[in-house]
Amino acid sequence: MHDLNKELFVTYVYQDSIMSKYYRVPSELDVKSLYAYKKFNTFGDERDYAINVLTEQNEQYEFNLSDEKFYQTGINLSEKSIVSAFDGTKPIILTEKAVYFGNNRIIHSLENPVDLVLLWDNSLAQTPQTKVLAAILNKEGFVEILNETGSVARVKLELNDTSFSVAAGNLLPNETNYLFVLTKEKIVALNKSGAIADNFPIYPPSETKFTGSITLLDYNRDGVNDILVMTEDGRLICYNGVNPNSTLNDALLNISIGYPSSGNHFVFNNNATFLLSGNDSGYVQLIQISDREKIIKWTMNASDLLGNRMSEIPAGAFYRDEFMPKERVYNWPNPVYDGKTFFRVYVSEDANVKIRIYDLNGDFVDEVKGYAYAGVDNEFEWNAKNIQSGIYYARVEANSSSKSDFKIIKVAVVK
Repeated sequence: MHDLNKELFVTYVYQDSIMSKYYRVPSELDVKSLYAYKKFNTFGDERDYAINVLTEQNEQYEFNLSDEKFYQTGINLSEKSIVSAFDGTKPIILTEKAVYFGNNRIIHSLENPVDLVLLWDNSLAQTPQTKVLAAILNKEGFVEILNETGSVARVKLELNDTSFSVAAGNLLPNETNYLFVLTKEKIVALNKSGAIADNFPIYPPSETKFTGSITLLDYNRDGVNDILVMTEDGRLICYNGVNPNSTLNDALLNISIGYPSSGNHFVFNNNATFLLSGNDSGYVQLIQISDREKIIKWTMNASDLLGNRMSEIPAGAFYRDEFMPKERVYNWPNPVYDGKTFFRVYVSEDANVKIRIYDLNGDFVDEVKGYAYAGVDNEFEWNAKNIQSGIYYARVEANSSSKSDFKIIKVAVVK
């Protein structure tokens, strides 16, 4: 009699045979979670892969497929773990109080966290300790992004329900990853600074809601991730990542499978892409969604293809000659009707940002200060509730360790 609470069951699939084996975990405690991952090796065989095992009392083990042995790895955690991931070199574990980057414990600020995914920061300004970002979420819609040096950003998403799924990946080929959050009411994408991506949120068609989880894939092979989701009335929709909130007529895929699906998996055969879909009544359907194989970046089971909960690694470090591109410095909304507006600033190097507001006579009115991260859009809120209606000028200035630049923006406040 085998005890799968204390044993690892592995099936090996070879070209001409299938073999299954049981392996006893070297602990008296039950296994809480496990996941397979690909190491940063390039042997081209089973030495590239391993399985991480976490017990109920947070003992960590690595099972190597090459020698079929367990090795204790990492420290035993002192608090309850929630979920674990792997960045290719070390386990990253979310607990009630902290995120463990291997043995490095970084305290987070969220109450009752429920999920974690890993992002990659490919800006040249980053160090090895800041390349990997852990995005954690709780049911109240708070998101905190951390790296091995501490907290990077903390934002509150306006979510109408506490049930959501997440994904992580690129929008543009040469920029830092985004965190995608899918709820029944909308899809949100935000970067490491907490700023919402352009053309987001995405809202479902009228008279229905989103359901299930989110898939990122390059459906039309243009180098941009597209967003594949399902609706409660049984539609499968793939939004174009270039302009995702455009009309459904511009969607790359918009078909009805006749029922809301409770589980989905991709199947490839003869270079075609199929969706294996089923519902709670046991009905299963195989749907061809393309006559070409697609590039899948994040699958519908809420993890990457190996279950690592890690986004794709960007192709290379980006570099922009222009320190602060003027077309990427603006405020929204403009005019300002509800008493607040957001200044969005992109810089190619980490920089201090100062925004000084002046009236038409050139008199100083207000000031906003903040820190901008390289390689992403950063947002700074200006509270204009006590500002009279009129036209104002905002001088947006950014200063890094080696560069500086500014832009003047005309802002209208309407009460």
